[in-house]
Amino acid sequence: MKKKIPLSVLETLEKYVELKGENLEVIEPDKFLVKVVDKDANSDFYFNIETYKMENGLKLLIDWKPGNKESVANIRKWIEGKQLDAFFNNWVTLLRGYDTVNSFFDDPILESFTEEYYAEFEIVDEDAETKPLNSKQILMLDEHLEFIENNIEKFKTEDH
Repeated sequence: MKKKIPLSVLETLEKYVELKGENLEVIEPDKFLVKVVDKDANSDFYFNIETYKMENGLKLLIDWKPGNKESVANIRKWIEGKQLDAFFNNWVTLLRGYDTVNSFFDDPILESFTEEYYAEFEIVDEDAETKPLNSKQILMLDEHLEFIENNIEKFKTEDH
């Protein structure tokens, strides 16, 4: 598929390949060029780059949800390739807004636990989402998991 797309299009989309965000995730695009979704499991927000055309420069067909602050509906439109970053950044700003605004739907206790667990188990390897562990790390992890599997019975209580 890569060599069926003009290099100028691939260069425009390159920064989205390994895009990382606290509240977003790049997933397998299926029939699109790029598919980014909100990490919140209860959300159906997304930003898709569907297709392209070369017509007086690069044009991209994008579809995103929520469309803006006033609506949670999607918007789908053709834009110039150089406008992509602005549209994407606006969408990311909307996601951040939803994550930071206080509402009656928030559970402060749950949020407190979430922050605590995230801080405790955060993986600090910067390449963790794009590169595999090296063979030494894999063997150490396997050894640790095997130890847990072999010794878990010792730590069981009547309640658990």
